[in-house]
This record gives sequence, C-alpha cells and structure tokens, in this order.
Amino acid sequence: MVCSEPEIIHFSPGRIRIKVPSLLGDDAMAEALARKLGRIATVLHTSINTATTSVLVLYDPEAPKSEAAPAAIGKAIGLPVDALPGDPRAWRAKRRESDTRQGPSTMGRLVGDFARSANRSASKLTLGTMDLGFLVPAVLVGMGVQSALRTRPLPLPAWYNHLWFAFGIFRAYNQRHKKQE
Repeated sequence: MVCSEPEIIHFSPGRIRIKVPSLLGDDAMAEALARKLGRIATVLHTSINTATTSVLVLYDPEAPKSEAAPAAIGKAIGLPVDALPGDPRAWRAKRRESDTRQGPSTMGRLVGDFARSANRSASKLTLGTMDLGFLVPAVLVGMGVQSALRTRPLPLPAWYNHLWFAFGIFRAYNQRHKKQE
C-alpha cells in the first residue's frame, strides 16, 4: 500500500506528523497503515485522522537504531526516498529552502493594501497626529464608556469587552512599534 502525495508537516526527535491526502474518509486504508506502522519496532503510538488526512507517529528516539525510525515510517507511508527525514534540523532547513510560497494571496494583498490606504487617509485627515493604531482603540474605548454610562445596572461583559479589546489592540500596536525602533 502506497499513499498518494504524502508530505511531512512536522518532524522532531520522537515525533513525525505527515499529511496523506489519499486517507480522506478511507478508514480501511487508515487501519492498514496503522498496522503497517505498528510493525516498526521503535514506534510507540500512531494516531490517524481520516477527516484531516493527518498521521501522527510517536517513536522512541532513544532506542537502538532509532535514527532509522523516521526513514522506516516514511517508507511505510510511501514518501519518496529524497523526502525521508534524517536529522530534524537538516529537515527543517531543507523545508525552509524549498518553501515555494510567494507571500500573501491576492485577497491578502488586497486587504493589506486597503488597510494601508485607510491608515494613510486617517493620518492625513488628522494632520499626521493619529493613525488607525490609535483611532481604532480610541473608538472602542469611547464605545465602552458610552455603553457603561447608558446601561443600568451595569453588566460587565457589555462595556468591559470594548475596553479590553481596545487595550489589546493598543498594546499589540505599541509593542510592534517598539520593535521597529
């Protein structure tokens, strides 16, 4: 049994997670794969989820010949020989080098461009004194205060959520700016 297009998602000593698209909804294939992986001496536990097509294998990294365990696991799943892991650090370095992602998606770029444009406009309207990093938390604080003043008796979640959310945005924004300086 060889699964189609498997890909190592995570690898560290004693743990390998592999995505196997051909497992989608195939319980019989999952059971057969679990039996095959169970026959590898250093494998301690196998968890296969056919809904997410994920295979998690825990093995004993301290056992004799444990350095051969990742290769044996990869072969059982049907990984190409050049994709078989050896040293986790070397695997992560190789994965970073082969990462073909070209940045954000088209929608991500459009949303980012819109946010930057809105921030520039807000900065122009306030003559450079404020941007959205200040205005959005300020509006949320105002909404929280307004809600707190209008509500009797004062229910904590209604106004407290606005204030907490504003504080979180303000803190995250200012931490990002401190790192840039």
